Amino acid sequence: MSKNESKGLQITLTFGTMVLGGVIGWLWPFSFTSPDWVRIILMSVPLLWAPLAVAASGVLVPIPSRLLRFFFPAAILFAFAFLLPPTQAAGFCTLPWLLLSLWLAYRAAMVLMGGKPFRLSLLCATAAYFYLIVGAIWAMADRLGGPLFGFDPVTGLLTAVHFHFAGFLLLLVTGLALRNWDSPLASMVGWLAILGPPLVAIGILTTHYHGPEVLELIAATIMALGGAGVAGRHFQLATQPGNGRGGPFYWVLGGIFLLGGMVLALLYGWRSVYPLPLLNIPWMYAVHGSVNAAGVALLVVGWLRRKHQ
Repeated sequence: MSKNESKGLQITLTFGTMVLGGVIGWLWPFSFTSPDWVRIILMSVPLLWAPLAVAASGVLVPIPSRLLRFFFPAAILFAFAFLLPPTQAAGFCTLPWLLLSLWLAYRAAMVLMGGKPFRLSLLCATAAYFYLIVGAIWAMADRLGGPLFGFDPVTGLLTAVHFHFAGFLLLLVTGLALRNWDSPLASMVGWLAILGPPLVAIGILTTHYHGPEVLELIAATIMALGGAGVAGRHFQLATQPGNGRGGPFYWVLGGIFLLGGMVLALLYGWRSVYPLPLLNIPWMYAVHGSVNAAGVALLVVGWLRRKHQ
């Protein structure tokens, strides 16, 4: 990364951090079991983690550095949308983020179709950008006041968070982790990580319409195994020489958080067989959502530190 690129990214992150801090101050006090906390987690993606992830994963899908300057205005409007009541105006404020997501997915698809031979790591990165579109659509639906498929507002909001973190960010770091991984486990982890996010959404949708709960159970198991595999790969990378100090520290810490989040997701997915009263929706997004988001964000930071070495 050139000095100009690094400086531009630093400016974007500085202003993003300031805006996120302002949002937290505006919403304070709030409970970690309230939807306001979920909104803060979601707003952190365009303000902070998405620019970091795009910069870190440039080795898979090269994104021109000048594009980073478009993240901040789109992120500002996205955050502002979640400070407004659900209206057409609030929905319109999420449109730049959706358009940016569409452009990123198009760029990734062009790289994937032009790349030979096939690389699962690149497919993971491409899937990540398409999952970002899905997350942006759910975020827009939430701000318009009409969650998709008849879900309640909280479930719709959680779906937007799911596709931003478990879909977009996790798949980008998965793609990075799969490079140079000469093991039969690489393909398994990659495909589990790709299939997990949409299967979980389908499983929850099936349960919502009183379908067989076993589908959600299977989907949660696939998602958890994929996430655990990604965490394990980062533990392995942290022990390999040549990765410096900064990256491995964040990989280990992020992997621990991610592993904890996947265990909670697995337990929640199996609630129809082994019900645990503690695992209700508010508790899950307060604990599982926070732990999962922290884990993925730390892995992203680790890859950016690794790139800067």
